[in-house]
Amino acid sequence: MDSNTGIALILEYLAKRNKNISYLKNELPQYYMIKDKKTFYHKNLQDNFMSSFAEKFKDKNISYADGIKVFFTDKSWCQLRTSNTEPVIRIVAEAKTKKDAFKIYNSVNKLIN
Repeated sequence: MDSNTGIALILEYLAKRNKNISYLKNELPQYYMIKDKKTFYHKNLQDNFMSSFAEKFKDKNISYADGIKVFFTDKSWCQLRTSNTEPVIRIVAEAKTKKDAFKIYNSVNKLIN
Protein backbone atom coordinates (compact mmCIF):
# COMPACT_ATOMS: atom_id res chain seq x y z
CA MET A 1 0.00 0.00 0.00
CA ASP A 2 1.38 3.41 -0.88
CA SER A 3 0.95 6.58 1.17
CA ASN A 4 -1.91 7.92 -0.97
CA THR A 5 -3.89 4.74 -0.45
CA GLY A 6 -3.24 4.94 3.28
CA ILE A 7 -4.46 8.52 3.40
CA ALA A 8 -7.58 7.63 1.40
CA LEU A 9 -8.39 4.74 3.77
CA ILE A 10 -8.01 6.95 6.84
CA LEU A 11 -10.18 9.69 5.34
CA GLU A 12 -12.82 7.14 4.35
CA TYR A 13 -12.82 5.70 7.88
CA LEU A 14 -13.26 9.17 9.41
CA ALA A 15 -15.98 10.19 6.93
CA LYS A 16 -18.05 7.04 7.54
CA ARG A 17 -17.96 7.66 11.28
CA ASN A 18 -18.32 11.45 11.03
CA LYS A 19 -15.13 11.90 13.12
CA ASN A 20 -12.06 14.12 12.82
CA ILE A 21 -8.39 13.18 12.92
CA SER A 22 -8.10 14.23 16.60
CA TYR A 23 -10.67 11.57 17.47
CA LEU A 24 -8.61 8.91 15.73
CA LYS A 25 -5.40 10.05 17.42
CA ASN A 26 -7.05 9.87 20.84
CA GLU A 27 -8.23 6.32 20.12
CA LEU A 28 -4.68 5.11 19.54
CA PRO A 29 -2.41 4.09 22.43
CA GLN A 30 -0.11 6.92 23.53
CA TYR A 31 3.59 6.32 24.13
CA TYR A 32 6.39 8.64 25.18
CA MET A 33 9.85 8.54 23.69
CA ILE A 34 13.17 9.87 24.96
CA LYS A 35 16.10 10.21 22.57
CA ASP A 36 19.64 11.05 23.49
CA LYS A 37 23.18 10.39 22.38
CA LYS A 38 26.38 9.89 24.32
CA THR A 39 29.82 10.61 22.96
CA PHE A 40 32.59 8.04 23.37
CA TYR A 41 35.93 9.10 21.93
CA HIS A 42 37.46 5.64 22.37
CA LYS A 43 35.98 2.64 20.58
CA ASN A 44 36.71 0.33 23.53
CA LEU A 45 34.60 2.55 25.86
CA GLN A 46 31.76 2.40 23.36
CA ASP A 47 32.04 -1.40 23.17
CA ASN A 48 32.17 -1.68 26.97
CA PHE A 49 29.01 0.42 27.32
CA MET A 50 27.14 -1.70 24.77
CA SER A 51 28.26 -4.89 26.55
CA SER A 52 27.21 -3.51 29.95
CA PHE A 53 23.81 -2.65 28.52
CA ALA A 54 23.30 -6.16 27.12
CA GLU A 55 24.48 -7.72 30.39
CA LYS A 56 22.19 -5.55 32.56
CA PHE A 57 19.12 -6.70 30.64
CA LYS A 58 20.18 -10.25 29.75
CA ASP A 59 17.02 -11.66 31.36
CA LYS A 60 14.80 -9.64 28.98
CA ASN A 61 13.84 -10.21 25.35
CA ILE A 62 16.70 -8.68 23.29
CA SER A 63 17.09 -8.05 19.57
CA TYR A 64 20.50 -7.44 18.00
CA ALA A 65 19.09 -6.63 14.54
CA ASP A 66 19.88 -2.90 14.74
CA GLY A 67 22.13 -2.26 17.70
CA ILE A 68 20.76 -3.68 20.95
CA LYS A 69 17.04 -3.37 21.65
CA VAL A 70 15.52 -4.57 24.92
CA PHE A 71 11.80 -5.29 25.11
CA PHE A 72 10.00 -5.12 28.45
CA THR A 73 6.78 -6.93 29.36
CA ASP A 74 4.70 -3.73 29.45
CA LYS A 75 5.41 -3.01 25.74
CA SER A 76 8.09 -0.47 26.59
CA TRP A 77 11.56 -0.79 25.10
CA CYS A 78 15.03 0.72 24.94
CA GLN A 79 17.50 0.67 22.07
CA LEU A 80 21.18 1.52 21.79
CA ARG A 81 22.77 2.03 18.38
CA THR A 82 26.30 2.99 17.52
CA SER A 83 26.83 5.58 14.82
CA ASN A 84 28.92 4.81 11.76
CA THR A 85 29.74 8.49 11.21
CA GLU A 86 30.19 9.88 14.75
CA PRO A 87 31.77 8.58 17.99
CA VAL A 88 28.33 8.33 19.63
CA ILE A 89 25.78 5.83 20.83
CA ARG A 90 22.17 6.81 20.30
CA ILE A 91 19.77 5.92 23.10
CA VAL A 92 16.02 5.65 22.57
CA ALA A 93 13.57 4.69 25.30
CA GLU A 94 9.81 4.36 24.84
CA ALA A 95 7.05 3.65 27.37
CA LYS A 96 3.38 4.33 28.04
CA THR A 97 4.17 7.20 30.44
CA LYS A 98 6.88 9.86 30.55
CA LYS A 99 7.80 8.67 34.02
CA ASP A 100 8.39 5.11 32.82
CA ALA A 101 10.34 6.29 29.75
CA PHE A 102 12.63 8.37 32.00
CA LYS A 103 12.97 5.44 34.41
CA ILE A 104 14.24 3.25 31.58
CA TYR A 105 16.49 6.01 30.22
CA ASN A 106 17.95 6.74 33.67
CA SER A 107 18.74 3.07 34.28
CA VAL A 108 20.71 3.03 31.02
CA ASN A 109 22.35 6.38 31.71
CA LYS A 110 23.65 5.08 35.08
CA LEU A 111 25.77 2.54 33.19
CA ILE A 112 27.87 5.39 31.79
CA ASN A 113 28.84 6.82 35.19
